[in-house]
Amino acid sequence: MANILLAGTPQTTITVAQALMNAGHILVGVICPFPKQIGRKQIVTPCELEIWAVQHHTPVFHVDRTILQNKALELPPADMLVVADFGFLIPAWLLHHPSHGALNLHPSLLPRWRGAVPVPLTILAGDTETGITIMKMNEKFDEGAVVAQKHVEVLPDDTTPTLLTRAFEVGAQLLIEILPKYLTGTLQETPQPKDSLTPTTFRFTREDGFVPLEMLKTAINGKKLVGTLPLLEKYHIPLTVETLERMVRALTPWPGVWTKLPDRKRVKILETRIEGNQLKLKMIQFEGKTTERITNHHSLWSGRGS
Repeated sequence: MANILLAGTPQTTITVAQALMNAGHILVGVICPFPKQIGRKQIVTPCELEIWAVQHHTPVFHVDRTILQNKALELPPADMLVVADFGFLIPAWLLHHPSHGALNLHPSLLPRWRGAVPVPLTILAGDTETGITIMKMNEKFDEGAVVAQKHVEVLPDDTTPTLLTRAFEVGAQLLIEILPKYLTGTLQETPQPKDSLTPTTFRFTREDGFVPLEMLKTAINGKKLVGTLPLLEKYHIPLTVETLERMVRALTPWPGVWTKLPDRKRVKILETRIEGNQLKLKMIQFEGKTTERITNHHSLWSGRGS
């Protein structure tokens, strides 16, 4: 059994943490961001991994970019570092801190969809299959040698949270399977190709979710869509009614797909379906209001709820 440091933030990291503990490995510490002010009341809230760690009496080590860059952190000895949905670039000193280096769980079949948001791009591009890659980390971003991969089916109604959850469940079990060989140095490593058929993915901005109202009207009326959207153009994805439906699922929960009404109020598009060649809006949220089912698209055009 190994002494392991785990770096991460959300629920998906907890899936990995629990699998490691269940397999008898010792978590000597978790590395995660400082608590943040959340919501309208700006309540200081720790990340999900920190909450889990405290409940399981596991030491917590808070970091930010400055701490990581300046090596301003005293960590316990460890056999290896496992990184799962962390959100920070791992500096060289941290990669070399454990005796057996670091492994990263990346939710795509590398080299496809490198970068920060592989799962949303998997859905947005219409991929029917993705996977989890466990790679040995180096100082380059998502370019380390692959030590294991496993395929994961993309379901027609997957959102980013559902696919991400499933991918990390598969990845956690795969990690447990390969750790004995990795720790003894008998696990084969496969260098990644330098080039990828897909661009590197980058974190979204709020504007990435904007769809002009006229474009939505066109899709709802079943007419041919023309032009593109900045997000689609960036990743070379054609604009179709199917793309808009996938975009709603891919950009859940952040930044969400949204538009502006004639009165300039924002409305979020939370759920859609395709019927024939038409986009049907199923659930929306007017700015400052609760979510609601929509049965009459005219209410959207008229700005009801403003």
